[in-house]
Amino acid sequence: MARVGRRRWPLVTTILVILVLVIVGGGFAAWRYTQSQYYVGTDGHQVIIYRGINQKIAGMSLSSVYQKTGIPLSQMPPNDKATVQSATTPGGLAVGAEDCEQHPP
Repeated sequence: MARVGRRRWPLVTTILVILVLVIVGGGFAAWRYTQSQYYVGTDGHQVIIYRGINQKIAGMSLSSVYQKTGIPLSQMPPNDKATVQSATTPGGLAVGAEDCEQHPP
């Protein structure tokens, strides 16, 4: 009977290793996806293009400043100003750059 218990450990270990690899791989894939997203937001004074998504996990931000545009928030039309302040529309870099080109500094 002692042999039957010994045979289970390689199976349990293999399952745990596969589970850890799936979790780590899924986390990496999710991180790579978030880093391919861009959105236009503000620091309170000017319009900024951010890389990532406008979310936090465990207190860690999933975005970083990609480019400061130099466009003052005060020069934005009211509709665009509200959109920039909400910073909720992720997309590709081309979308963010196009939004900023419509309002040069």
